[in-house]
Amino acid sequence: MNTIRHQLASPLQLFALASAGTILLPLGYVTAQALSADPAVWSRLWTTRIPELLFNTVSLAASVAVITLVLGVSTAWLVTRAEFPGRRLWEGALVLPLAMPTYVLAYVYSYLLGFGGPVEHLWQLVAGPQARIFSPHSYSGATLVMALDTFPFVYLLSRSAFLSMNVSFEEVARASGVSRFSTLWRVTLPLMRP
Repeated sequence: MNTIRHQLASPLQLFALASAGTILLPLGYVTAQALSADPAVWSRLWTTRIPELLFNTVSLAASVAVITLVLGVSTAWLVTRAEFPGRRLWEGALVLPLAMPTYVLAYVYSYLLGFGGPVEHLWQLVAGPQARIFSPHSYSGATLVMALDTFPFVYLLSRSAFLSMNVSFEEVARASGVSRFSTLWRVTLPLMRP
């Protein structure tokens, strides 16, 4: 009796399987359609568009990753290691992008940084009426928007690592005459590694 019960799927397992099937169905359809295309079409795509699209995708992902890493670690270091007015406010404010859906942030950045938006208007007051700021719809704009949306994840992980780290190692390095940047690079960041 006990072995029969283990062989039958539970309702939760059936629900999980149905959910996975529902999610994977469109991916399977797209894959089947792509594989059924004429080889000449694939040959033409590989010689014209796919290399450029792959390069754009990889370079965008790498750019966003680097900016996200620099922003997240540096802001976490500032709020955990530096003393300045409003530090507590910044600790909470830096995670606010997580409270909004990504598409809402994209609309906000598009409005603020877009043609005729408030940021461009202020920029034209400072730099002249012909001055233009970068478009959020360009490569650099997309990189910035995606990095600003994802850096709170790195910030939270880095902040918790900084808070759980023994500060005495950094204090010894500073007392030995090592600069703040060298202390961060040689002592703090290696201690953050898992």
